[in-house]
Amino acid sequence: MLDADADSSVIGVAFFPARRGLPRGVCGEGAFGRTTVAVVCSGSGIRSATVTKGHAMSEQPAPYDMYTAATFDEAGIPVLLIGDSASNDVFGNKTSLPVTVDQLLPLVRAVSGAARQALAIADLPFGSYEASAEQCFHTAVRFMKEAGAHAVKPEGGEEMVPEHVGAEITRSVAVPTVGIGARNGCDAQVLVWQDMAGPRTGQLPRFVKRYADVHGVLREVAQNFAADVAKGTFPAPEHTF
Repeated sequence: MLDADADSSVIGVAFFPARRGLPRGVCGEGAFGRTTVAVVCSGSGIRSATVTKGHAMSEQPAPYDMYTAATFDEAGIPVLLIGDSASNDVFGNKTSLPVTVDQLLPLVRAVSGAARQALAIADLPFGSYEASAEQCFHTAVRFMKEAGAHAVKPEGGEEMVPEHVGAEITRSVAVPTVGIGARNGCDAQVLVWQDMAGPRTGQLPRFVKRYADVHGVLREVAQNFAADVAKGTFPAPEHTF
């Protein structure tokens, strides 16, 4: 959908309902079904980025801090999504509904600042874009201007759909699709890193594949630290000024 080289003026993508007019500041658009895809521009490009339709963009873990983002970036993950799932995985809410733009901005800033190669995409949370195209535009500008997001995505409800539905949507639209629970008929896959790597415990959604047990590792680290302090073996002379 979007090809931007280092000299271009494209800094991100915002999505607006096609029935509404585009606000000032949007320098390009293309209508796809019920959605208008608008390219938001500035005087100079931020980084090289290619978001294309028709081939997989690999996984998009959802990081929320600088160290996790830097690790995924180093691993070669091309897109980092800072999702409204931070409502659950950072702030401890039961759903994604309560999270606000002001809560997400510092998380996006941490990720975009740590990423050297990956594209940092920020979710526009519920209530921050639905009222009008102008509201969507101004919220997108905040994420790009204040938090350094390279692109934005209005958070919708098309998740955990049957495989054939995800594949049909991917065939039917001109923009890239990202799946979570819709199998591999989509152009890309996303997993929340706390689910993928194991800090989160308990019942996991069906679409999650756990690749590590970070919870178990951190628990062992904490236990060993507490035991060393209790025994007086830490801090040792080499840890003391």
